[in-house]
Amino acid sequence: MPSSLSDPGALRISLLVHAIGGLVVLISAAALAIYKPAGMTAYGARSAFRFALAALVITLLAMALLGQHGPGAH
Repeated sequence: MPSSLSDPGALRISLLVHAIGGLVVLISAAALAIYKPAGMTAYGARSAFRFALAALVITLLAMALLGQHGPGAH
């Protein structure tokens, strides 16, 4: 028999710890959503541009190498 079923006190402590942990996560997310500066920072804009460029290059390479796409395929 698992120890949590034989010891209701341990089950209560586990539930309390998990509930407090979940509450901390939710409050942290709400605080970040409220106090985040408006707009995007310069670093964030560069990162977003790099990610979009990398996704485009990967997509074009996959189309050219794996499918019936590319020069002369039409």
